[in-house]
Amino acid sequence: MSSRLAAKPELRTILGQPSWVIRTPQVELALTRLGAHMGPVTFGLDGQPVRPYHVSPWQEEKLKLDCPCLVPLRGDFLCLPFGANQTPLNGECHPPHGETAGSPWTLKEIENTPRGTSLTVS
Repeated sequence: MSSRLAAKPELRTILGQPSWVIRTPQVELALTRLGAHMGPVTFGLDGQPVRPYHVSPWQEEKLKLDCPCLVPLRGDFLCLPFGANQTPLNGECHPPHGETAGSPWTLKEIENTPRGTSLTVS
């Protein structure tokens, strides 16, 4: 039986970016609202915390960056459509790594089940 959280959690600022945080006994994961960048992520392996993902060092410097995905840059994120194109393709131009990597995301659901925890965003 699953248990959905009725209230949406507040965004917490993690290394300069408003982020949703989920935790299990084995992992803590932050997902930025801007661009849905995953990081930091902490794995508790054999009692030793492991943080394999990098967070860009300028996160709390309020820099003006031309590439939207550089603003929250950290960990892993969805790049769709990938790349930037100066010349329109089928009438479309996209920023580097696509709109997904630098646009705001919306929290839809957090679900806790005996098999794990999931966070759904769009």
